[in-house]
Amino acid sequence: MANYEEALKAFAQARDLFERIGDVAGLANSIVRIGNAYRERGDYELAKEKYQEAEAIFRKNRINVGVITCMRSLGDVYKRQRKFEDAKQQYEAALGFSQEVKEIQSQANCQMALVCRI
Repeated sequence: MANYEEALKAFAQARDLFERIGDVAGLANSIVRIGNAYRERGDYELAKEKYQEAEAIFRKNRINVGVITCMRSLGDVYKRQRKFEDAKQQYEAALGFSQEVKEIQSQANCQMALVCRI
């Protein structure tokens, strides 16, 4: 059984450390991990908030792979909520952005998300 509270605490500590040293990629990635923990325990609204927060940091710093990860993660939340059309739209948006910024591996991951998750 997963200990989500312990994970959330560890990810929050990492987030604070990354913020203190000015590591924006580490900061945003730790926020994604917090979102993942919320998603796994079924706190979908909190997960979405964290993915959106991380996506904003990634966008501001032009870290495209992170943006795409957050977009796909939002799709995963919609899928868990059984909002399949919203999930599909989110995955398609992630695919479009990955094509726009020419992130080949992300394009492949988005293609798999569309096929395997809906």
